[in-house]
Amino acid sequence: MGQRHTAKVCENGHILTNYHDTSYGNNNSTYCGKCGATTMIKCNKCDAKILGGYISNNIIFGGPRQPDKFCNMCGVAYPWTERSIQRISEIIDTKILKKDTKDDIQKDLQKLKDKKLDDDGQRDLVNKIKLAGKEIWEIVKPALSGLITEAAKKQTGL
Repeated sequence: MGQRHTAKVCENGHILTNYHDTSYGNNNSTYCGKCGATTMIKCNKCDAKILGGYISNNIIFGGPRQPDKFCNMCGVAYPWTERSIQRISEIIDTKILKKDTKDDIQKDLQKLKDKKLDDDGQRDLVNKIKLAGKEIWEIVKPALSGLITEAAKKQTGL
C-alpha cells in the first residue's frame, strides 16, 4: 500500500518539495529560494499536512506541480489562494465600476475564498468580471484561472 507524503510550500505557492517527510525529500529551508516567503508543511487552521507526492512499493509517482488551493481536511484557503483572491479584490477596488457591480464581485470573491461558490457561481463571477471591462479582465484573468474549477473554466472559455 502506498503513502501520500507531505509537501513543503512557501506562502506564495511555490513547491520546495513534495516529499518533505522522507530522507530524500527533506528540505530544511525556512524561506523560499524563488521569492523569499516563509515555508509551510501544514494547514495554518487544522494542522493537516499539505498533500505532496505518492510512493508505493518504493516507486515514486511524483507529486503535484501546483499545490492544492484549499486544505483537504478543513477546506480553508491556503495563503497563496488568499493572496490571489486579495489581488483580484484590490484590482476590482481600484477600477472605476458601478458600486453595485463592484459589491457583487467582491461578495462572490469572498464566497470563492470560503469554498461556497459552486461551478455555476464561479461561471457567473467570471462573466461579471468579463463584463466589467476588457482591461480589468486581462489583469485578473491569470489569477482567476488558478482559482476556479475546470468545469467553470470550460463554461466560460477560460
